[in-house]
Amino acid sequence: MVIFHVCQYKSRHSNGVQSAVWELAKAHSKLGHDVYILSLGRVPTPGEIDYCCQHGVRLMGVAGRIPRFGALLSIISDAKNYPQVIFHLHSVFIFWHSLLAILLKMTGVCYFISSHGNLAARELRRKHLRKWIYLHILEKRCLSLATGCICASENEFKRVNCLLKQPDHLVVVGNGLDDSQNSTQQRPKASYNSKSGKGLFLGKSDVINKGIDRMFQFAAAFPGGVDFRVVNHNQLELLEEFEALVTQYESNPKVRVLDPVYGMAKFAAFEEASFYLHLARWEVFGMGILEAAMHSLPLIISSDCDIANEAKNAGAAYVVERYDDEGLQELTRWVKNDEAVKLMGLRAREWAVSRYGSATIAEQTLRFYMKNRVE
Repeated sequence: MVIFHVCQYKSRHSNGVQSAVWELAKAHSKLGHDVYILSLGRVPTPGEIDYCCQHGVRLMGVAGRIPRFGALLSIISDAKNYPQVIFHLHSVFIFWHSLLAILLKMTGVCYFISSHGNLAARELRRKHLRKWIYLHILEKRCLSLATGCICASENEFKRVNCLLKQPDHLVVVGNGLDDSQNSTQQRPKASYNSKSGKGLFLGKSDVINKGIDRMFQFAAAFPGGVDFRVVNHNQLELLEEFEALVTQYESNPKVRVLDPVYGMAKFAAFEEASFYLHLARWEVFGMGILEAAMHSLPLIISSDCDIANEAKNAGAAYVVERYDDEGLQELTRWVKNDEAVKLMGLRAREWAVSRYGSATIAEQTLRFYMKNRVE
């Protein structure tokens, strides 16, 4: 089968969507399929193309308005020559994705859509009028005409089904991660000490969405404080809100705002930490949560994360439900329980590997492709 993963590619790890797409594309390639990542809006560099080729993935991109339209027509024309071809569009509210979906439908080529959390109620409130108009004029039609829609959580399934009223059209498949690359061995837990354990957060500088204000407040619970490896948001308003919050906490030694890390530097950050902190107000999945679990880090996450109940039931997460002084004191007491922390770290990795290994996720996605494609 030939599979085109379509996204606004910037780098393999520029955000959660890019990471999820990259891991899925690699896994599909390992299963013997011809896999492309099609970037709409940016032409990749020769170095990026070579790197992807080394992992069995062909990276291609088109930019510009008229050239992009012509390139899409050419790509679809070539794709129709393959006996089995699938287009998987990642994310929503992207005009060129919507246009591609319409062209694919007109030419009879199967396409699937993953919204990656962008249909969450809180997300829709941002730029509400523009999104409402786009959703009801274009996006809803593209979703309903798709061969199928892939949701990353049960909650996302419910939200999308409320919009489309097509439950047979939907499936829940989480994001995956190649555990063989990231954490082939357990972290040594004997080194954990409740007197020095520190937390870690990786993510965007979106105060409200990611709950950074909550995490700054709860950094007091960790003897070693919390390292915030933050990627600056591309929206000026959100970046300014984050910078104002940082100013409020600049004298707090337990709040350390540091540069983002990638590759081996990210692995080192996970190894140095004792906990992973993620107190988002809404989060469909969160690749950082999965990466931390793969590194045997106990997860401290908010009840607002869609994955919270599953992680808690697996013994992989301490779920925060209140943000007052009592909630802070409860967490402070828990992080001092060395045995509970070590056990949760072990269970976090077991849960992540068994449920969200990239091969498992790739196979689930392929089954959905084939089931809906046949129907």
